[in-house]
Amino acid sequence: CDICLQERIRGNHSTAERPDINGYSVTVADIELAGRHHKEVRVKLILHIGMPKTGSSSIQNTLRAMDSDRFVYPRWTAPNHSALVMLLFRRPELAVGYHKFSTVGKAVVQLTAEKLEARRILRISMNHASKNDLPLVLSAEDIAAPGWTDIRRKAHRFFSGKCSDIRLVGYARPPVSFMESVFQQRLQSGGFSKGGFNVDILWPRYRDR
Repeated sequence: CDICLQERIRGNHSTAERPDINGYSVTVADIELAGRHHKEVRVKLILHIGMPKTGSSSIQNTLRAMDSDRFVYPRWTAPNHSALVMLLFRRPELAVGYHKFSTVGKAVVQLTAEKLEARRILRISMNHASKNDLPLVLSAEDIAAPGWTDIRRKAHRFFSGKCSDIRLVGYARPPVSFMESVFQQRLQSGGFSKGGFNVDILWPRYRDR
């Protein structure tokens, strides 16, 4: 399994707690359960797929800030899980061209290390959700973008085997309203300065998503 990553913890204190990057108090027993018996972990997944320009950032920031006992929201380096999903389901040498990585100059070696961390975070989050009978919530609007077909297929295969229930949540903005919003954003950020004005880049291409 591309996600499965063995985690070994030395010591005899099998119930000792340690802080985890995901924000939970995790025991050694939890880690062992996630590592050795991951096939038995069954969770309910709620996957928010955007789309862009539908308030996704606000939703993600709110979910990240909530300390809720009703769901598990993996605390990745950013509230947006798009990069997390990219790392989980695409090889680093192919993921290096993803805009969230290329704009900051991340190399394959760095992405390889981050991929391992992404696996660890997902594993602990799924285990925590399963143990406490909570839904796992992921929010990654880029998963609906053109060019993510392979990632969607891999994610579907993985989560279908690990989740008892999968629900997709998505919002679509009327095409004209979408184009107006993208136009304003690109105008403010200088997005038209290099290639000139091209109305084609504003079209949402809903059928391709």
